[in-house]
Amino acid sequence: MSKKITTIKEIAQQLNISISTVSRALNNHPSIGANTKAAVKKKAEELNYHPNQTAISFKSSRTNTIGVIVPNLKEEFFVSILAGIEGVLRQQNYIALITQSHDSMNLEKELVASMLKYRVDGLLVSLAKDNDSLAHFEKLNELDLPIVYFDRVPLYQDINYIMCSIFHSTVEMIQSLNEKGHQRIALILGPENFPDKNERWMGYKEGLKKINLDYLDEYVQHTDFTYTSTLNAINHLMKLQEPPTVIITVNDYVALDAFKILKSYNTPVDIASYANISFIEYLEKKPVISIEQFPTSQGKKAAGLLLELIRAKEEQKKPAPQQIVLRSKLIQR
Repeated sequence: MSKKITTIKEIAQQLNISISTVSRALNNHPSIGANTKAAVKKKAEELNYHPNQTAISFKSSRTNTIGVIVPNLKEEFFVSILAGIEGVLRQQNYIALITQSHDSMNLEKELVASMLKYRVDGLLVSLAKDNDSLAHFEKLNELDLPIVYFDRVPLYQDINYIMCSIFHSTVEMIQSLNEKGHQRIALILGPENFPDKNERWMGYKEGLKKINLDYLDEYVQHTDFTYTSTLNAINHLMKLQEPPTVIITVNDYVALDAFKILKSYNTPVDIASYANISFIEYLEKKPVISIEQFPTSQGKKAAGLLLELIRAKEEQKKPAPQQIVLRSKLIQR
């Protein structure tokens, strides 16, 4: 038989004092004497008493729960971000309610609605790949629910976000590939409306400009992250009259598919990529260049900023939106 959970009523009965006195003693109220506080806390420990967090949340309008929405949990990149988030939240006695949109905006909308039902104190969000509207998040502004976007962010000045800029590192990547002898450099981007597509694309164009190479539309393809979509993109590139000698992929997982697909071609092609996930080091064939985007740091800073916004809300302050941009780093192999 399971043991019944101890309540402050039982503590009061055993000490022959009022429930209100027990409550004030457990909360160190100055009106309660030191001896009574000590007796109440000792009895609470003996009876293995734990506060009713739901009741506390109801009274304080705070649940100490943060909602986190990521595109998926199968990628090491987002797992690293979550590690950073949870580390910061744990130190401040918050817990994370973690969900994944599976890169679907429709599911993302449902998750936002669910988070409201659980009365989260704030929301941390990395957008789904097909997200083309913030309407379901803008509704939360009416409820004054703090939101911080991370990694895949909408680039607006009136929101709070943390991201890692990859523009400058992409320019450096193009220059470095050229120094390695590459002049036919292709790029496989994410979907057309992918949140951070433009930084890769613009960095790619700027990099080509700096080494005096023409930008060719045929060298830029898209993938929806599925194997079939990546296969189609690479087949298109490799059937060009002058196929690329190196392909830059949107992330390391697309790079893995690219390595597999390119085995069927006799033409040697190098791969460069983004994210620099840890298991790349264990592959026999690796991207010649990766771009480190510091996911754990992104997670820590996103969580820290959200907690600042929650405290500001409790103090009835309205701080100006913050856009924190980290600098990525080129990793040569």
